Amino acid sequence: MVHDDNVFQNRQWVEKFIELYKENNIDANFIMAGRSDNLIKNEDLLPELKKIGLVLVLIGFESGSDKILKYLRKGTTVEMNEKAASILHDLGIAFQANIMVGVVGETKEDLKLTLEFVKRIKPEICSPSIFAPYPSTYLYDEYKEKGLLYNNAEFRDGATSVPKIKGINYSYLNYMRFKISMSVLNTTTPKIKRVIYHSYAFLEIALFYMKNAINTN
Repeated sequence: MVHDDNVFQNRQWVEKFIELYKENNIDANFIMAGRSDNLIKNEDLLPELKKIGLVLVLIGFESGSDKILKYLRKGTTVEMNEKAASILHDLGIAFQANIMVGVVGETKEDLKLTLEFVKRIKPEICSPSIFAPYPSTYLYDEYKEKGLLYNNAEFRDGATSVPKIKGINYSYLNYMRFKISMSVLNTTTPKIKRVIYHSYAFLEIALFYMKNAINTN
């Protein structure tokens, strides 16, 4: 795994990577990550990367709604994301679709657009997660200023379902995240594990709301 969230932003680095991989006769498959717009710009490098061992690309598509992508300042569009997915399918390179739900202003219609988007692009792996406004990010500052953050929200690893933003329906988010996850048939995670995981998430959400109600009474 090349641990860089946006390898394809630096074309010269990728070209040198290919050159050195060949020179050193490395015989090992590898995984890379990148944004859809940069994948499109460097489409011509992908066949050579596949030839030397690229087997999976991780892409943060985030949403199937252009409105949400714009709100997140993603710099990509649904059209770009679909084109990147199409390029990888045509080349026979697998990809993981990283999806994020739960920002302020996201509607049920936006979530349905995301579900339909995942169905269209047919990723080999799909990893839907619930948005967490981490401290020091611009969205955290915005939500904190507006009084939208729960004071007892947890940011520990694994606490993906614990409500963090007031006014967000986390039970529905987890339901949609489950539907998005189940829409991908060819996945590395067995269905029963996903059912158990999301069942636990529902419980964690319910316990958070119960605890928060007790603390406010």
